[in-house]
Amino acid sequence: MLTEDAVFITPPKIRQYGLSWPNYIVIILLIFNLFIMKKVILGAAALMIGAIGFAQNTGSVTQTGDSNDGIVDQTGSYNLANAYQNGDANEVIVLQDGTSNTTNVTQTGNRNNDGYWKTVGANVEQIGNGNNASFTQIGDDNEEKISQNGSWNTAILEQSGNNGFGYTTQGGNVAAYNYTKVVSTGDNNRHFTVQSWGDSNIINTVQLGNTNESFTGQYVGDNNDALTYQAGDGNTASLMQQHGNSNNGDIFQIGDDNNAIMFQTGGYNVGLISQTGGMNEALVQQNP
Repeated sequence: MLTEDAVFITPPKIRQYGLSWPNYIVIILLIFNLFIMKKVILGAAALMIGAIGFAQNTGSVTQTGDSNDGIVDQTGSYNLANAYQNGDANEVIVLQDGTSNTTNVTQTGNRNNDGYWKTVGANVEQIGNGNNASFTQIGDDNEEKISQNGSWNTAILEQSGNNGFGYTTQGGNVAAYNYTKVVSTGDNNRHFTVQSWGDSNIINTVQLGNTNESFTGQYVGDNNDALTYQAGDGNTASLMQQHGNSNNGDIFQIGDDNNAIMFQTGGYNVGLISQTGGMNEALVQQNP
């Protein structure tokens, strides 16, 4: 039986192991081939590990001034995306598809255009799994949309001033732990937020000044909540919660041209509208 030192057989030992010269050469060639194969296998494994590493999307866009644009498009795995733009004709698109999505977008000033009615078509669209999205715009002709589809949704938008707009929508039949927050501070605000088929919904909207308007949603079911609070100027609000589960309600508007409507259908409805000063009007309706 051959031992490891057979690899280093010197001519005097050839007879000791009972080897002929041709057999000795064959053994050396076999050992050499095994060594080469080991290298090849290790190299292939390293390439596979590298390929797995590439699946871990990240993405980022950072721009400071002039006619900014920006696009991040990601499809699968541990997605993350950041976009930051500072001034001038900004615009952003972020599209993500599946697994641990996250998005951050910050735009500071000028033409923003995050795309709902613009040719961009969308800002931040997430489809499935660990969604999250966050979004801050500070000033000028803002506009935005966030759309999420399913899994651990969250969406937060904070907008500071000027032409505003909004939208947020979360999930169809694959929705999950939804939550939405919108805080909007001044100028021609408007904001619509919809959560669709279900799961642990909550919506908050606060707008503190100028031509406010708001609409909230929540439709088919689960642990609904919802709050709209607007402090001053052209307020209007409308809050619906539909087919069921633990609805709640709330609308407060403090001053100016208030109006408010709340509509709740099935579940443990509560509801409340409180308006303080201005040309108030209100309606709460609960069924069944």
